[in-house]
Parts: sequence; structure tokens; C-alpha cells
Amino acid sequence: MCRSLSAKGAVVEFAISEPSAHVRSWIERAGYCVHSLADDGGTLRRVVRETDLVIADGYGFGPETHEALAGGGRVFCVIDDLGVPVRADVVVNGNLFAERLTYAGVPKTLLGPTYALVRDEFLQVRNESAVVRGERPRLLVTMGGSDPAGATEVVLRSLDEIDDADVRTIVGAANLRAAEIRELARRIERHHVEVVVDAQRMSEEMRWCDVAISAAGSTCLELSCVGVPAIVFAIADNQEPVAEEAARRGLMLSVGRFDAGLSARLVEALRGLMSDHAARGMMVERQRATVDGAGSERAAHALVEEVRRRGRSE
Repeated sequence: MCRSLSAKGAVVEFAISEPSAHVRSWIERAGYCVHSLADDGGTLRRVVRETDLVIADGYGFGPETHEALAGGGRVFCVIDDLGVPVRADVVVNGNLFAERLTYAGVPKTLLGPTYALVRDEFLQVRNESAVVRGERPRLLVTMGGSDPAGATEVVLRSLDEIDDADVRTIVGAANLRAAEIRELARRIERHHVEVVVDAQRMSEEMRWCDVAISAAGSTCLELSCVGVPAIVFAIADNQEPVAEEAARRGLMLSVGRFDAGLSARLVEALRGLMSDHAARGMMVERQRATVDGAGSERAAHALVEEVRRRGRSE
């Protein structure tokens, strides 16, 4: 969304609580200024004092922060994915299930996959020609940035029960078990398993595969934008409604929670999906109709209009 705001003439800056070197470098390479909020809040107050629009995105922003950022003549927007009460002028929640939510007291809400905030790279890949497929199926395994539950290893071990495949496993930059995952991949003989740590173009990884196995986080929106048949499961509580709604809409198969019975359910679902070309094709059609990649542009347009409206009324 920041790129869309910049394209509309906005000067975008980031204020982050103790940004890591990796995060700071990533944002600065994109051309944005980064402020650290490691002090007692003085930096935040100074940064927002002269702004027209403040966007809060993160689980660490509670009611007190919302109260501090709201008002002052500026438009205050909260990006939410939990459906919790917020104090804001605008809420953006692009989750698949978000259209059912209500935010009491919030004048403007931008809800559902129409406003899914997926990066430009996924829209670009969506519009490119398909990758030429080989004889062996291609599976993508992705469990998010850190995977504290160790779901990646569970999924890889489960693949012993399916026919030969090329498997690409994405390990996030914050995953502390990259070495162990590489060793496990090396020991798997039935498949060719490649481990990619901190993938720089996740859209290309998605474009490469025939089927993805993913945690039911924001990756579901990215997979849908590209158009990738997928099997998902919930690692955290807030992922359960995502997995359920993805299955209800026919966008993906859900195998429930990450628990002791996951492997058996995953193998059964994977065998069925890999053998059903028509089902995969229908899944992709529904995904692309649901997440078209223009959500960031729509949200940015709505926010700029709100800033202009606020300026005209004062």
C-alpha cells in the first residue's frame, strides 16, 4: 500500500519499534525513511505531529497507542486482522472472513479480500505466462517467517507417503532451525527437496509450484492472487478463521489444526488434490476472482480521499 500512496504524491515514512537490521535495510532499499521507536515515545509523537495520515500495523499497538495517535486533525488508520475493537477513523482488514466483522464506532471500514494488501510482485507474476511444467509434480512448503511450532519438519516427514515430487521448502529469515531443516531435507530420499532461506521473491516461488502447503496466514492471500492450488492448516488461533473461510469459498483445502493427526490428513488431501486436475483448475479460478491484486491500490485511494475530505471539512 505504501507504493500506492507514494504514487499518489504522499511522502511515506516508517516508525518501527526497535527495527532489526534486516527490516531496516529492506525498507530503506524500497526508498523509505525509517524512524526507531526504541525511546519513551518521543520519536512517535514527533513523527506524527505534522502528518496528515497515520497507519498503525502491528499487534503491539493497543488501545493506549490508538488513543494517542487518533485526533489532532489527522486521519488515523488501523490495519487489523483480529477483528478486535479499535479506536480509528479507518480500519483495513483484507482477510477472507473480514466482511463479516463489525468495528463499532469506526466511521470507515475497508473489509474483505477486495482490500487484500498483497505486494506488487504477486500481481506482476499473476499476469505473466505460466512456468513450463516437468513430469514430476512440484510442491511448495511455506510456514511463515519463523515457524515456532516446527510445522515445516512435520510436513516434510509427511511427504514420505506420497509419490515422487520436486519439493521446494521456504524457510523464513526468523526461523532458527534452518540448519536442522536442511539436514532433514538432505536425508529425504524419495523426493528432491530444495531449501530456500529468506526467499527474496516469494511470488516466483509460488509461480514455480503445482501445489502449495502453507500455514493459514497472510500467505493465503498471496497464493490466491497468483493462483496456486493449496492445502492449508492453522498453526495459531487467528489462522483458524482464515483456513475455514478459504475452504468455504473453495479457494483451498483446509486440513484443520496443526496437531498430532495433521500428517494423515495432509497426505490424504495431497493425494486427492494432486490427482484431480479439474479441481485444481477450479480452485485457481476462484482464487483469482477473489483476490485480484488491486486491494492495496483501492485502500490507498480510499485513504487519500479521506485525507482530502478531512481537509475540506476543516
